[in-house]
Amino acid sequence: MNDNMHMKHALKLRVAAAGAFLSAMSIAGTVRAQVYQTPPLDTLIPPGSTGGGTAFQPGVTVTSRARPDYDSSGVTLGNFTIRPQMSEGVGYDSNVAATSKPQGSPVIETYASLAASGDWATSNVQAELTVDNNRFPTQDRQSYTNWSASIGGSHQFGQDVASAWFSHQALTQTPASLDVPQLDSALPYTIDIGSVAYRANFNRFFVTPAVQVASYNFTNGTVQGVPYVQTFQDRVVVTPSVTLGYELSPRRDLVMVIRNATANFSNQVPGIPAQNYNDTAVLGGFDYDADGVIRYRVLVGYEIRTFQSEAYKNIEAPVAEASAIWTPTGLTTVTGTIARQIEDSSDATTAGYTETYVQARVDHEYLPNVLLRASAGAYFTGYQSG
Repeated sequence: MNDNMHMKHALKLRVAAAGAFLSAMSIAGTVRAQVYQTPPLDTLIPPGSTGGGTAFQPGVTVTSRARPDYDSSGVTLGNFTIRPQMSEGVGYDSNVAATSKPQGSPVIETYASLAASGDWATSNVQAELTVDNNRFPTQDRQSYTNWSASIGGSHQFGQDVASAWFSHQALTQTPASLDVPQLDSALPYTIDIGSVAYRANFNRFFVTPAVQVASYNFTNGTVQGVPYVQTFQDRVVVTPSVTLGYELSPRRDLVMVIRNATANFSNQVPGIPAQNYNDTAVLGGFDYDADGVIRYRVLVGYEIRTFQSEAYKNIEAPVAEASAIWTPTGLTTVTGTIARQIEDSSDATTAGYTETYVQARVDHEYLPNVLLRASAGAYFTGYQSG
């Protein structure tokens, strides 16, 4: 969401508790060295287009593997299973506002979630509610609370699969993420995203038409009493797409994606043209599982964004995403991603930019209830003005 990303250094110790409405609790500790917020691995293929949520399914990893001695079995109500979870994290962030003159603060994170899933012979449904509160005691202006609610499911019609999902996310723009340390307080914003897809299977071939609608709504703030406007980012983006694929063998697919997005901005800054645009992207590649040891996906293509106003130059760029998950042992998982795409800008005078990001992460099971994570990454952005 933001085109001003900065390097962050933090060490956090988290103790998680989950149980059947907290009546049966399991404790697990996780030490995480977080460098920056990890971007999604699946930004270029529409959710549901492959019948399994996204095209890149990592399989069983250190973080996703079941741990019966520590995981909650949840509460079973007929075909539904309900799993609540709570965790508390404490640590220290050496550069909370991500400024050239770092100022640190202790970090206190409280996280809670309630997930429910239901399964039938040809259908499934999942829903989840999460709350994530982050407090910085010595820099309270940086404190914020995010929450989200989502629901989705799929139904199988013979060999075909229809899927739909909806998500409401109440998130926060912090002084650090906006690169405005003087911002009087963090600014909440919301994202509502809904999607429907239908995968039609023809032996080894599959075709998936899909459409996604996303609504973004922001709030304004103040910088030392002066208004700081963010509502110019309010917009609705409609993205129809078609995904074509050929299954070489189970979990080994050739994939092509054609998508077109139209964005309409509802609030404009006086004197600045609307940033309405149309965006077309075509990508092709493969998704390959090498017998569970390494799984990788490569997509390469081209993206063109044309703006309604002649005040903005069109943006054209090669786009790509390469993701890999390597499991050298049952105790270690290595994840890496390199991606390039066109993004929306959080600056009223800049209508989009190209972004390239790289990331690497290692998860290691030190003990059955102690997981270690180290991650590093970087963003590179390119603007029309250089």
